Amino acid sequence: MLVLIALVVIALDQLTKRAVQQNLALGEAILVFPPWEFVRIVHWANTGAAFGMFQGGNAVLIGLTVAITLAILIYYQTLPEGHLFQRICLGLMVGGSIGNLIDRLTLGYVVDFVAVGRFPVFNLADSCVTVSVILLLISMIVEERKTQSSPKSTDESMQAQQ
Repeated sequence: MLVLIALVVIALDQLTKRAVQQNLALGEAILVFPPWEFVRIVHWANTGAAFGMFQGGNAVLIGLTVAITLAILIYYQTLPEGHLFQRICLGLMVGGSIGNLIDRLTLGYVVDFVAVGRFPVFNLADSCVTVSVILLLISMIVEERKTQSSPKSTDESMQAQQ
């Protein structure tokens, strides 16, 4: 499942980035809802990480991406079969990570293109990683709360009464 989800994310990410590269010059933007400038598609080259941090740190970011992706793949193997939602989230993370890694390795930067207000420009891969991390954290918190609030087993209840 992880591989299938990751491949879909990678394909969609690369297709959208190539469409932007082929139709807009670097720095050129189009309005999504003319005449409002709040949402734009802009061809942007990001040599850093999320939110414009670590500009020019491509080599470090490549190494970090590879390490994090490997950690996700190892963690995925430890998840019980019943944790479908968490498995989906990890597939989205891997797909997004690899989508941006492809750009870093082939172009030396990541193609970003979604501009909303003053928020930093981002892409589909960024969205998949960000949303999946948030959803994974929420699901882990929910799972932890379920575990803490579940009734004790009969043996534990009997031992507590003695």
